[in-house]
Amino acid sequence: MIRKRIIVFPAAALLLFLTGWLLLKFTPYPQWDSFSQRPYSPVLTDVQGTELRVLPLDNGLRRIYKPLEDYPDYLVDIFIAAEDHRFYHHPGVDVMAIMRAAKQNADAGRIVSGASTISMQLAGMAVAEAGAGDVNLHSKLSEAYGALRLEARYSKKELLEIWLASLPFGHNVEGAAAAARHYFGTEVKNLSPEQALLLAVIPRRPELYAPSAHPDKAVEAALALSLQLTFEISEDCLRDAAAGASDAEAYWPNEAPHFVNWVQSQLTPDFYTTGMPVRTTLDLEAQHILQSALNARVETAGHYRISNGAGLVIDAQTGGVLAWAGSTDFYNDSISGQIDGVRILRQPGSTLKPFLYSLALESGFTAASILPDIPMTFGNEEVYIPQNYNQRFNGPVRLRTALSSSLNIPAVYLAEKLGVSVFADLLISLGFESLKSQRNSLGVGIALGNAEVSLFELVQAYSVFPGNGIPAAVHWQAEYQESVSGSVQTEVVCGDRVFSTDTMFLIRDILSDNVSRILAFGRRRMGTEGFDAMLKTGTSNQFNNIWAVGATPSVVCGIWMGNFSGETVIGSPGSGLPAEAVTSVLNSLQKGEKFPQPAGLHQVAVCPISGGAVTDACPSSMSEWFRIAEEPEPCSFHRKEGGMSSIVYPPEYSSWAQMYGIDFKTEASGTGLSITAPADGSVFFYDSSLPAGGQAVPVEVQGRAYAVLSVNGKRVSEGQLPLRWFLPVKPGTYILEAETADGRDSVTVRIR
Repeated sequence: MIRKRIIVFPAAALLLFLTGWLLLKFTPYPQWDSFSQRPYSPVLTDVQGTELRVLPLDNGLRRIYKPLEDYPDYLVDIFIAAEDHRFYHHPGVDVMAIMRAAKQNADAGRIVSGASTISMQLAGMAVAEAGAGDVNLHSKLSEAYGALRLEARYSKKELLEIWLASLPFGHNVEGAAAAARHYFGTEVKNLSPEQALLLAVIPRRPELYAPSAHPDKAVEAALALSLQLTFEISEDCLRDAAAGASDAEAYWPNEAPHFVNWVQSQLTPDFYTTGMPVRTTLDLEAQHILQSALNARVETAGHYRISNGAGLVIDAQTGGVLAWAGSTDFYNDSISGQIDGVRILRQPGSTLKPFLYSLALESGFTAASILPDIPMTFGNEEVYIPQNYNQRFNGPVRLRTALSSSLNIPAVYLAEKLGVSVFADLLISLGFESLKSQRNSLGVGIALGNAEVSLFELVQAYSVFPGNGIPAAVHWQAEYQESVSGSVQTEVVCGDRVFSTDTMFLIRDILSDNVSRILAFGRRRMGTEGFDAMLKTGTSNQFNNIWAVGATPSVVCGIWMGNFSGETVIGSPGSGLPAEAVTSVLNSLQKGEKFPQPAGLHQVAVCPISGGAVTDACPSSMSEWFRIAEEPEPCSFHRKEGGMSSIVYPPEYSSWAQMYGIDFKTEASGTGLSITAPADGSVFFYDSSLPAGGQAVPVEVQGRAYAVLSVNGKRVSEGQLPLRWFLPVKPGTYILEAETADGRDSVTVRIR
């Protein structure tokens, strides 16, 4: 019988203990469930772990979670000594402390001592968070029960972490980590023992024991607490620490503020509840390089009435943001510095041309294909007459020259030939989401960037070039994996293939070609010599937006300059300023990599004038890249007749030649008669704000015969073709008719 009792009683006790433990652990605890989901201030860092900003919560409160390992050991010991020195030796309720407090309170006839453990304090915080009433015996019993439940659910280490992050320190700060920043201007890991002592007494009475406001009271309370420690703290050292607190500025970094605001707008609730640091892709070194390059150029552009700028740098392969400058000075209200120039919509000028020429190369054009750079009109309902940056017409130009010199007319010609809707769809597929709402109003002017896009979209789309046809989606969150060597690597985030590798090589090659730029920009070099880089600039109408975008194999950088108010600039600064800034950034961040050359390309000697394979009649030659089996036809412009070389142009270039006094022959095709401008069905608009005599529609007739030009049956001009005449702009419908002895051609236009 005795043996049975020996077995039954312990078993019953164990069963009773397990039952109680299971009830404490698994019974519903809604107050704690709600409390444990409280948000913490996300600590955003750069890719190296350097802090960018501690995000305040909705009410401005800063509450930072830290794992116990991030606190100095002496700080943890001090805080435990201050509140619950037998923390590791009780199950959540300290019976000895209760008995001691009861005796002290009875002797004093009032409450002079409490017995709340750390676990009871957490339970009390959960009750207070839920909006419970006054402190009384019932509430203390509830705290004790809650403490037992918490001890059953968490380890001592976990409870300490939650408690240290939840203690109220006043001044809209909770937790020791946030309090260290507020009172001593440093991270909690850097606190001295004296500072930790002063910090530990603040939660008792934050207004009374704040060392910056009441240093004597704070030192007195800290000295009393020091008597419970196993190590000595001198009063003089405490007073020095308290004096330092009064001089310290709160430590709340605010690096890359526009980037941080963008990241904050995308944070989900999970980032707030975990309390863990949020590592971003931003590199503070690259951030400072970008901001310095941008600000230096804007500072020199005041006489142009350029007061602001924005820049974005991304990893060319992963799309991770390396640097983001939304303005030259976030805190300067006079320039609206808090507006984010990376995300607002502006006309991008010629920076969209590389995508158009990529589409052309994918559609059968080559880098040597000839494009017309002559006076032309485009469109029907809305007639568009583009001009070049240098106010000149260059006749037949190779595609390479048209893109590298950023000629406008060839670009508009391509947009009309390839289709505006096709080009718009391509841009949208590259991430230009802003074009979706503008799609129905886009015309051929999109080739020159008369739509509105953001710098963010532009830089993201340019990643397609170093990405060999696959764009990288711009993102901010660094995903890491440890390599064998222990170095940190970033996860690659890419989209679908948009262009072939051959096309991307050709575009990169063209946009790094200083020689082909001479036609429009002279011999001024791009500043990217010595490393592989491509560069494209752009300027919108009235020069109120000037751009440059460049890329190396590792990074893409885009910069915009202008004014957030939209004011036009003074003079014509061109895009040299942002181009200088971009090349400066690229030079600082380049790593010496080379753009790859696809195996499917080879070089052919071509005529610089016709783009055809060079013949013995061509006076000069140059090398151009072609795909395998994409051999150019022989040059048809240069011919030898009777031992003499001559140049014969297609008939559409006759008027251009006459304009510049160029002596050459033309070769008519078909009937030899054609009204090449305006297009049949065109609609022109009379501008009442301009003098009537200063408005006219150019009419061009091509061929080799003698012709008569009539308007609505009335003869207006005649002579040897090619013929050029101007139709006065007066509202009405006009039938333009050209007639020779061998043929006739006519078009109908309207003027509103």
